[in-house]
Amino acid sequence: MIHLKISIHPKFAIEKKYVLTTLFQYFKDVKIGFAEHDKAETIIEADNYIIHFTADWWDKSDEKDYYINPQLQESVETNEISLFKKQFPLVSFYGKPIIEEQENKLCFKFDLLATAFQLLSRWEEKQYSPLDDHDRFPDNAHILIQHELAHRPVVNEYIALLKHILEHIYDKKISYNRKYQCYFTHDVDEVFRFDKWYAVFRILLGDLLLRKSFRAAKQTFKHYLLRIKDYKNDPSYTFEYLYELAKTNQCHSAFYFLPGKKGEVDYRYCIDQPKVIEVVQNLARKDCVIGFHPSYEAYNDKHQFEKELQRLTGISDAVIQEGRHHYLRIKLPDTLRIWEANELKIDSSLGFNQHIGFRCGICFPFNPFDYEKRTTLQLIERPLICMEVALRRETENPDEFEQKLIDLAKVVAHYHGDFVLLWHNNNIHHPYWIKYAQRLPKILKAIAP
Repeated sequence: MIHLKISIHPKFAIEKKYVLTTLFQYFKDVKIGFAEHDKAETIIEADNYIIHFTADWWDKSDEKDYYINPQLQESVETNEISLFKKQFPLVSFYGKPIIEEQENKLCFKFDLLATAFQLLSRWEEKQYSPLDDHDRFPDNAHILIQHELAHRPVVNEYIALLKHILEHIYDKKISYNRKYQCYFTHDVDEVFRFDKWYAVFRILLGDLLLRKSFRAAKQTFKHYLLRIKDYKNDPSYTFEYLYELAKTNQCHSAFYFLPGKKGEVDYRYCIDQPKVIEVVQNLARKDCVIGFHPSYEAYNDKHQFEKELQRLTGISDAVIQEGRHHYLRIKLPDTLRIWEANELKIDSSLGFNQHIGFRCGICFPFNPFDYEKRTTLQLIERPLICMEVALRRETENPDEFEQKLIDLAKVVAHYHGDFVLLWHNNNIHHPYWIKYAQRLPKILKAIAP
């Protein structure tokens, strides 16, 4: 067992402990302990080595209102360093990413801990204005998007660097306490495409007037006739197909249902409709996850959130423990407090809505930080890495789409992370998606653990 003594200044001690605990918690046989000292820097004592972290941002910022009057980075700097015969790419929001080697001492000349804290806590989102049309923090305001670095899990790069340093100091291999996993998840915004008899006319008009495709209209009518015979022929009824696809490739399978009722904002389907209940219960009997997909307004309305959670719990044979917000609407830290108050275990809402990549800078599940109350939440965030809708916006054709998705999963696998893929169940047979969805078996095989 490796024991590390970490000395920190009392200023921002809570936040520094949070970051350091997160960075070191993914290693087997590594324990950390904290002490306070009067130096601004953070110092780690590892055997006969000293690891020295500068504290530029922490020293300049005010503990009470850093997220209200933020002292954000002036620039983002990247570098590739060579340390103990290995190359490491680094990103820093606070100072040039340089590490100085001295006798039995390493000096981080950039504020690694502040950069990691900003990404993990997402405190930069608190005061941002203007929000997008759905009152979300805009992707294009994210520092990693602005600097074309969203494809890099910056915090994982730090963790890998620290692992390498400890291996050099102690002359032994250090293992992660986890392995790469793939989560194939589905936000169920639509259970049946032809939920009403007149829906076919609306969809046919869309095929002919918007998509200008007689072929799509013909396919729509064919699906409608099949649906009359058996509701499982509905083009949005892809649940068994998606489940089997995940199972075949040893991926985790999860379906997040929207527990709406007629008359509510952005109503999609009635959660207590008999056929919907049948779908939920059939899936619950398999070894997949039934999850919660809170509605459009529920992200900021704890009463609506609780009401919808009770509806889903009432019709499901499964224990509801995880989910993701509709439209990825989330207000930090308020929304996550609602999740925790309702004793849910895992949220997976923190991903980009227009891009793919690492909104929190990490592909490991982690405990979010409530920067207003200065506490670590018990809730686990499993960040969304790739949504099919966002990936399609970034690519020009199915070939590029497939390759970019696989490449991103390889990055996650390299760091032993969790690749969380969102693919909506209604984007399989839809004319707009069919050429992309045909690639799914090949994609899942390529990204499987």
